[in-house]
Amino acid sequence: MLGRSLPFRPRRSGGQSLTEFALAVPVFLLVLLTIVEAAAFAYTYTNLQRAVQEGGRVAALPGTSEMTQVRDRVVERARPVDVDPADVAITVNGIECLIETCFTARVSGDRVLVTLSFSYQPVGSAVFGAGATFNLPDLSAEFMVE
Repeated sequence: MLGRSLPFRPRRSGGQSLTEFALAVPVFLLVLLTIVEAAAFAYTYTNLQRAVQEGGRVAALPGTSEMTQVRDRVVERARPVDVDPADVAITVNGIECLIETCFTARVSGDRVLVTLSFSYQPVGSAVFGAGATFNLPDLSAEFMVE
């Protein structure tokens, strides 16, 4: 009996692995959500900036006769981001156009500024129901009427 040894039994580490996994997964998911959020924000911002530039270009064309054409172009180019046409402001020579006659009175050489105010809702707040939004800095594009 003294010469007999017990067979080797490996230590079971299933509980340790499960604990390490449980600690690592939330950190990994947080990093992943941060990357997704940053990508969504960058996409939204660049998409809106491109839409405003397109609206400014249309506003500078002599054939554009109505402010609604400019606003519609900004909204159309901003898709899939929802933009309210009322958030698009048009300024001619430093004077904001609130009525159509201000816009139609522009002549060659006038400066047209198109500005968009937008509230961004992060993807995470939509998923988790927090409903948080924040205002982006105004996006604007200035062109000279042809």
